[in-house]
Amino acid sequence: MYDLRPLSDVLKELSKRCPEVPMLALGQTVLWDEPMKAVLQRYLPLYHPRAVVWMGVMDTDYFSKPPFTVSGRGEYRLFPHNDGSTKEIWVAAGELSRLFGCEVVPTRDMYSAHGVQLEAVAKNAPEGRRAFIDKVTEAWGWLGLVNTGSRRMLSGDVPLRDVFHVLIEQVQWALESTADSLRGSARDAALRQAERLRSWIEEFFAANPSAKLVELYLELGPRLCEFLLGRSPERLRTVLSSQLLRFNRNTVRRPLFRVLDLFLNPQTGETLKSAYNQTVAGSEIYTLDKFGEGAIPFELVVPGHGRGTICITGDRITVQADEPIHIKAAEPIQSAAQLAAAVESVLGKDVSLIGKAVTLLCMLGAEFVVVFNETASQYVWRTERMTALLRDQGIQLPLFPILRLVYPTWDTIREANVEIHLPEHLAQAFGKETVSSAEFSGRWRQVCAEQENELEKMKRLSSPVELLSFLAERDSETWSPLLEEYLALKNVLLSACEQINNLKRRTQELYSRLRELKRQCELIAREKGNDYRTCVAPLKERLWHVTYANPGSDEEAAQLMRRIAQEEERRKVFDMQWARVRSMVVRLRAEISKTRAERRAVETSSEVMRARRRIQEIALRAQEAKLWLVRNAYLTSKGLYQTCYRPSSWWIPLLSPDGRWFDAIAKETKAYLEPLSTSAELCRCGCGSQAKICRNKEC
Repeated sequence: MYDLRPLSDVLKELSKRCPEVPMLALGQTVLWDEPMKAVLQRYLPLYHPRAVVWMGVMDTDYFSKPPFTVSGRGEYRLFPHNDGSTKEIWVAAGELSRLFGCEVVPTRDMYSAHGVQLEAVAKNAPEGRRAFIDKVTEAWGWLGLVNTGSRRMLSGDVPLRDVFHVLIEQVQWALESTADSLRGSARDAALRQAERLRSWIEEFFAANPSAKLVELYLELGPRLCEFLLGRSPERLRTVLSSQLLRFNRNTVRRPLFRVLDLFLNPQTGETLKSAYNQTVAGSEIYTLDKFGEGAIPFELVVPGHGRGTICITGDRITVQADEPIHIKAAEPIQSAAQLAAAVESVLGKDVSLIGKAVTLLCMLGAEFVVVFNETASQYVWRTERMTALLRDQGIQLPLFPILRLVYPTWDTIREANVEIHLPEHLAQAFGKETVSSAEFSGRWRQVCAEQENELEKMKRLSSPVELLSFLAERDSETWSPLLEEYLALKNVLLSACEQINNLKRRTQELYSRLRELKRQCELIAREKGNDYRTCVAPLKERLWHVTYANPGSDEEAAQLMRRIAQEEERRKVFDMQWARVRSMVVRLRAEISKTRAERRAVETSSEVMRARRRIQEIALRAQEAKLWLVRNAYLTSKGLYQTCYRPSSWWIPLLSPDGRWFDAIAKETKAYLEPLSTSAELCRCGCGSQAKICRNKEC
């Protein structure tokens, strides 16, 4: 979609288009991928010499959200991320990964999509269902640092002393686990590098016991860049997001707040709100009506009070923090300047204003070329959509493009020249437990493609026999005997099933004959009744009249009685027929009972029961094997690309202290420009400002 080019070419273009525009690398923690942007330092002096890079730390975001299964008193703890007990975890400034680790969670839905019977396997797991689901859905090689209290904390409010010991534990785990992936002298060298990094954290805390966690990150950012570069980075500045987004009378005229002004302007406000709502509709981001009357997609960050959505109705301002803040302005708020004046008069000059997801990029892109690593920030396309909607309504939001960096992390790991002991999922994918960095470099993309292909194959497996055959192709020694046993047992069941079906058919035939005999019994009874009403009842009625109603001769009465006796004798044939049919019914019922007993005997025979149990055991074992194959293939195919594009920067100097790996990464990094606003017209004077807001009279 975008023009992926050598980084040097993209920087040349930026140098021509906006030579004075600073770059901004803004992240929540420096212990992940942000310092990788030090690759810029290799090119800026040659291709964009006037650029300055701001390395920002987000102190205005919430620090973390604990999983709902955890309650505490505000202590800090480490948690993995899974799709079970820690499903709801959210970590901003405290995530850390060992080599190859990342927050790729193999969810229950993912297993289901690939035909894995997770619940069946989990119910039979020796550790119990919950523990098993936690284990198999856990992101590999990732730990999050979480505050367990119920009160939400901003990252900028976290005292380093409160989190220090848990942070050191987390860092030690990540560093040592990474070093343990190596052997011999390479491991020793990695441990020495790890000790350097750990000592920086300890030394900073010893010298600054009252510091905040984000201040440690500000200190570590340039050091980690130097760790990669082997020298101090040039034209690198550090800043906290609260400083960058400071909102008061002195800062409100910055281009940063132009989009805010458009939201507050009565002539454009409704159009912007409508565009925003259309942009976020159908996503996890709330539309503005969910925040109440007068809501705009911006939040105020107030020292000591946290942050909250801004709602404005006339001259009334409400900040929806945990404890709401209410401000009455001197006049109705219709501009960013009026809002800044009202806020400063009550809350002072140290308040910051931050856009919600989509609008934050509208703010930052007005002043900076924002630098993102590939796959970072899921909201960019929504920002692009909103600016396009506004453009269609005649409202221009001139924004600088995003600079995307695409690292060849695993393509260049050959330069580390080490042997790597692979984790289980990668060992399965590569077919060996240890590989050279050169082999890893040459094979990883092919391995990912193979694992994606395996996932597709496993998704299509629709029967136990297909699954066992699939497994036997990959491990004949283990699964071929089980496949043969399964097929033999199926034949036992098929033979038993044939017997059972024959007995079922025999039973159904007997029931059919029984129904026919019952019908005959009913017919005999009906004929007997009709015969009585026709032949006997009239005689008995005449006899009653002759005897009682209109007494006649005794001779007629005697004659009637003889005829009635003759008829009754004749009618005994009906009883004989009925008795004969009933005896057949009794015999049939006995035969039915015998046939059903024979069927139950076959169904519950020890041979059949054993075959069924063993078939279930083999099928369950195959499902568990499939589960682990799916997990490992998923972690490999998703995790390697995720960590290639967004590696933890400190992995590089641990595996390659001589800097050759980072040099290769910097040399082969590609980049592209991602426009936030297609209508951004830059000024002609070369100052880097947008033409509409440049203050140079020459423009």
